[in-house]
Amino acid sequence: MYPTGGVGEIVFKGPNVIAGYWNDPAATAAAFLDGWFRSGDIGYVDDDGMLFVVDRLKDVIIRGGQNIYCAEVEAAIQGHPGIAEVAVVGLAHPTLGEEVVAVVVAGLPAPASEGVAFTLAGSFTDPEFNAKEKAFYY
Repeated sequence: MYPTGGVGEIVFKGPNVIAGYWNDPAATAAAFLDGWFRSGDIGYVDDDGMLFVVDRLKDVIIRGGQNIYCAEVEAAIQGHPGIAEVAVVGLAHPTLGEEVVAVVVAGLPAPASEGVAFTLAGSFTDPEFNAKEKAFYY
């Protein structure tokens, strides 16, 4: 259980939750933890007890033990007026586990330069991150 405001995987338990996947014990075992159904969604509960879904578990990049939420990085990059679309994914890295990759589509009438996309993507990583080698720009 996370403290109020803590971000983690949303889990469910109760008589209304499925007992398991039909004829698939491996999927059932992966989906349940001590009787709790693992939703695959990331969220938090605020001070009023309201549940907020912020991302999908598969959309979390784990880089050197740090959780980087694709939706947060995408929102920061998408906020630039020269960006029409962006998708952020994880790319396998030999020592860090994963690296942040941004696929960017320039917007009109003020197209973003490659430098803007790389700077925005790089702001979510350490100073040694070489965004120019890890970003795709269209």
